[in-house]
Amino acid sequence: MKYLILFLLLISCSKRSVKTESDTLPVSIPDTTPPVVKESVEKLEYTDCIYFDFDKSNIRFDQFGNIADMEKFIKDNKAKFMLYGHTDTIGTVKYNHDLGFKRCEAVNKALGMNLPIKSFGEMNPVLNCSKYDEFCHANNRRVELIVK
Repeated sequence: MKYLILFLLLISCSKRSVKTESDTLPVSIPDTTPPVVKESVEKLEYTDCIYFDFDKSNIRFDQFGNIADMEKFIKDNKAKFMLYGHTDTIGTVKYNHDLGFKRCEAVNKALGMNLPIKSFGEMNPVLNCSKYDEFCHANNRRVELIVK
């Protein structure tokens, strides 16, 4: 039993040497101190997007949870953020570019903020849709939160 406990203590991931009263050999125990998180703007990333319906810039009802999460993320992190608007490839380049801006403005309004915005329109799809596929296009209708 004594060897089993010693073995389990030795294989723990994070180790710290301690001397016990009954034994002068070092025994490894798990480190229970929380890790120190170093904030680095380069590593900070928000991975969820706000998604939109075809040809719309209003926030969908099912996206308000993502808006709340985005707002909390912005408030919890000391960084400069920006919104990037995207569309699908249906419509003209100019129309989609303008629609991307409108979507960013809608997200800013929902957040109650005035973050800088940029529209990529249809030029930066997350999925390249070779033919009309609603699932594919729906994933490109989005606004992303970017760390500047």
